[in-house]
Amino acid sequence: MQSGTSLGIRLAELRIAIAGDLHGQWDASDERLLEHIHPDALLVVGDLSDGQQRIPALLARLQLPMACVLGNHDTGRDASGRTLRRQLDALGERHCGWGLRELCPPGRQG
Repeated sequence: MQSGTSLGIRLAELRIAIAGDLHGQWDASDERLLEHIHPDALLVVGDLSDGQQRIPALLARLQLPMACVLGNHDTGRDASGRTLRRQLDALGERHCGWGLRELCPPGRQG
């Protein structure tokens, strides 16, 4: 197991909130919960919104380091790929399904 020293922190000190299989269920109460628990970063895993743009747009507004991996429902049953492309565009660099996303929490060494 990595000690975390290469990250400039002890691994036990990194607090990551994880949200998955949202299927369109995200609102102001979820944002209030994040403010209350005050994680260092947010990991969002799969099936955000069944192809709808609302959830990626809300997540993009969060002032929190975030990594996101889309799921099979995020294509919105659109075989053309346009819905998936809109999801990826809305998430921008937050989507890390095919690469590395380094999360540098505020106040932490990056």
